[in-house]
Amino acid sequence: MRNSLHAPLFHSCPEINVELPAKRSAWGARLLVATLALILCCGYVGKAFADEVFLDNGDHLTGEVTVLQDGTATVKTDYAGSVEIQKDHIRKIVTTNPVTIRLDSGETFHGPLSTPREGWISVGAAPGREPVVLSWRKVASINPPPPAWHGALTIGGNLQSGNTDSSNASVELNASRKTSQDRFRLGFLYNYGSENGSVTTRNAYGHFQYNYFLTPAFFSYLGVELYNDHFKNLNLRTVVGPGVGYQIWDDSQKGLEVEGGIAYFSEDIRDGEDRHWITARLAGDFHYLLWNTVVFSENFTIYPSLEKTGQYQLRNVAGLTTPMWHKWSLNFKNILERDSDPQPSIKSNDFTWILGLQYAF
Repeated sequence: MRNSLHAPLFHSCPEINVELPAKRSAWGARLLVATLALILCCGYVGKAFADEVFLDNGDHLTGEVTVLQDGTATVKTDYAGSVEIQKDHIRKIVTTNPVTIRLDSGETFHGPLSTPREGWISVGAAPGREPVVLSWRKVASINPPPPAWHGALTIGGNLQSGNTDSSNASVELNASRKTSQDRFRLGFLYNYGSENGSVTTRNAYGHFQYNYFLTPAFFSYLGVELYNDHFKNLNLRTVVGPGVGYQIWDDSQKGLEVEGGIAYFSEDIRDGEDRHWITARLAGDFHYLLWNTVVFSENFTIYPSLEKTGQYQLRNVAGLTTPMWHKWSLNFKNILERDSDPQPSIKSNDFTWILGLQYAF
């Protein structure tokens, strides 16, 4: 009886041992299929959730929206590299990852983008902030790069020997740093010349200006200008004062801005009585790209005295710059300085011509 009861149980053990490998094999196959399906699904989801940009002509791009600056958006794609698109042609934009949005007013928002309706974008919620809907027209940039200094260093000069031994040299540096809210500008110019062992030219000019943008085009400023000229009997001229300005053009082809304000004008004279007065300040800065190779530029500043009618001083810098190779250019400029009421033995007009090699940074 004991053997009959235990026999089936004894014989069932081999059956269980034989079936286990088959079951494990089936589960392994199912696990492999599920893994492959998950990999394919993840790859599809990665593609499906790429950033999307829809254009006004019906085109549809997928990829990564990396930056929008100066009216041009850049989309990095797997099939065509980086594609640049004019902002005005974008009708819908969607990003999967958070981006930084900066408006014309200077306000910034961070979050993923979507387009609830044409002409508007929605920036996803962030800690302490609900989703916000913004006008696409007011978006100045996406993922703007950190502000950096840009400018140029120019070195010029000539050397002559023989019947006349003369030499002239000049060093000039101009730089600016701009954000959506403000702009710094600074410049320095030094000229030196000698003939037959005697110094004939020695002067230095420097300026600094801070602009604060009240609107994308309208700004206030505070400026300082310093000037020294040994042959004008001038230890130091100082001009400092506030004002306002307006940016009329500002693109790769042309630029024009005008400024107006008041300033304190002071001259420290080497031999004679120092002079100082309150003056108005009117200025204009213009540049234009000619034939896609030559840049013409002109910077004009005049200081009409508010205390003596008809008395003024002006400085005009006109130049041509043409590229040579890489970041190097050839620069030719003329500087006119005029004093309507010069000191005794000093001429009203003073011209300086400079031919130099310029390096942009």
